[in-house]
Amino acid sequence: MMITITTGLASLIIFSSCKKNNTPDIPDTPVSKCKLATATDNVGHISNTFSYDESGRLIMLTHLSDYDPYTKHLSYKGDSIISYIDAGSNSSTDTIVLNSLGLISSDRQVAGGGVQNASYLYDGNGVLTSSSVGATNVDYTYTNGDNIYQRYTDNGNVAVDTISYYTDKPAVLTDYTGYTQFVLYGAYFLKNKHLTKSFRSGPNFNNYTYEFDANGNVTTLYSDFGIGKDTVHFTYTCP
Repeated sequence: MMITITTGLASLIIFSSCKKNNTPDIPDTPVSKCKLATATDNVGHISNTFSYDESGRLIMLTHLSDYDPYTKHLSYKGDSIISYIDAGSNSSTDTIVLNSLGLISSDRQVAGGGVQNASYLYDGNGVLTSSSVGATNVDYTYTNGDNIYQRYTDNGNVAVDTISYYTDKPAVLTDYTGYTQFVLYGAYFLKNKHLTKSFRSGPNFNNYTYEFDANGNVTTLYSDFGIGKDTVHFTYTCP
């Protein structure tokens, strides 16, 4: 199964999983002291505005677009995040549980009277090795601390994703992979060492290029998906 969600990059596709990890490297994504304030997308007139508590945790995301405007409210209790999306008939509540490393270990989503459970497993280095969402399972393969291959199965159907990276550039939390997870959960399950360069799933692909500010934050993310292009602009608040 695949989940397609509009986050500010046209539509982003997330898959879930089951597999052995083959790298001893520990992902070490740099953490900027700056906080993401806004993200605006030229496709669908999308804008995301982010608000934080005194501890720097995301507490509200206001999503405006031509298609699916909503407001997300996040609260924290122990190792759990309660995320409520206020979107009328499309409203939902996620209960996200974090492990000792602060990474997502499970997510229970209740929406429209239905329930969907997701789980994420890691090796001793904190590298994601397997995950599942409903009937979907994905195997993750790594090289140089980067997830380069995902094989997912769903009721006997098999497909693969391939991802490439700028190996001369470290990952940041607002590259393609980081931004997607942050918008969806306000937390992370997959971290890489390097900046995402491309993502291919079957016949669909995206190639990414970036612009940065003096603090190393991504200010512009360009996506070329063959039949069109997308641009996302980011602003930050910095101490």
